[in-house]
Amino acid sequence: MEIATVEEKYQTLNIAKPNRRRSRILTTQLSTTSWQAALADPSSNEIIQQIRELNKDVDTSVQFIRGVNDIVCVTIPVIVAVALIAVYYMAAIFTGLKYLESCPLEQRIPVFVLVAGCFGLLKTLHVLGVNIRLRKHSSFTSDKTILDRDQRSSEIVDIALNIFLFCWQIVGMYWTFSIWYPKFKAPLHQPNDWCSIHVYLFAVVHLALFGGLAFIVSIFYICLIVYYKYKSQILML
Repeated sequence: MEIATVEEKYQTLNIAKPNRRRSRILTTQLSTTSWQAALADPSSNEIIQQIRELNKDVDTSVQFIRGVNDIVCVTIPVIVAVALIAVYYMAAIFTGLKYLESCPLEQRIPVFVLVAGCFGLLKTLHVLGVNIRLRKHSSFTSDKTILDRDQRSSEIVDIALNIFLFCWQIVGMYWTFSIWYPKFKAPLHQPNDWCSIHVYLFAVVHLALFGGLAFIVSIFYICLIVYYKYKSQILML
């Protein structure tokens, strides 16, 4: 009788183990459906919970970052922040146009501010349009093929704008700091040895904001990659 009891317990454990495995797979499938539904309606769940569920469904860190972008960028605070950045770039365009002839010491600084404002505004409007479109039409509730094609074309435009803006910031940094702290009023005997304080300080502040934003975004993406690698190792155990 004791031998039979031990064998029955062993069989019960062998049966229970695959059941637990099937239960884990089912839980993952349910969580995947949950975060996909949450993407269609960003206000339905907490963002952190959506990111945790997303981590169970993707295979690479690149897919994870793209998924986090889709989750975060459709939220109202991010859309409002992008709209405020667009207003800032409008101010840059206005400053560049108004003081276009007000920096004879380095005439390319107002051009730098103007072009940065134009392409920065184009970039923010593009991002704003993509975010609003993602919020209205989730890729899991619409035609997958059409939305994938639209997303690829949007990514190409976004990458091209990012490359141009990055290179333009480097050029503008050289022009701005090559005349560091110029005279802000025209000297009597050197009428071209000056630069307007408004356009020059705007260029300096713009470079500082761009550098700070780039640093914050880089740290954010590094943290996402570390989080994904850490969670992936846990799920594999």
